[in-house]
Amino acid sequence: MKSKNLIFLTLLPFFGFSQIFSIAELMRLTSKGFDNFDTYVTSKGYSFYANHDTQDSKGKCYSFGQKDYSKMASFFITYFNYQPNSNEVLISWQTTNKANYLRVKNELKQLNFKFVKEESYEDCSNLNYKKGVFYLNLYSCQKPGDQGILSTTYEISISNYTTD
Repeated sequence: MKSKNLIFLTLLPFFGFSQIFSIAELMRLTSKGFDNFDTYVTSKGYSFYANHDTQDSKGKCYSFGQKDYSKMASFFITYFNYQPNSNEVLISWQTTNKANYLRVKNELKQLNFKFVKEESYEDCSNLNYKKGVFYLNLYSCQKPGDQGILSTTYEISISNYTTD
């Protein structure tokens, strides 16, 4: 019986909550640098997915639970470093799980984030929060999923904007 429990506990991170991020974890990741971000999210079972580079930022995206070579996955997390010569880092975590979204909203209250404003555009709602140097946005968007069926995607983005 003990060996079955040991196997279960060993495999739990692959089937349990290891892919979920708390706000505190996301806050820490904004100050750890890309190499540490890569190590941390890979250790949680995420795999490199794509580069998201623009003129203003460099982004590295990782996915969890990606199905074959499709663009669908259970979770995405992206590290953005704004350029040029900026200390600002933005971490974006995406999920389609409403329970994870509600968990984040409850955690915001516990961490004393202050609501700043609400914005709406097209099929998205954006709630903005702030605490010290941290800005957090909660996006809820309707997107076509498998076979064109609409589903809600939740994105939690946090940045550590400083002016130095």
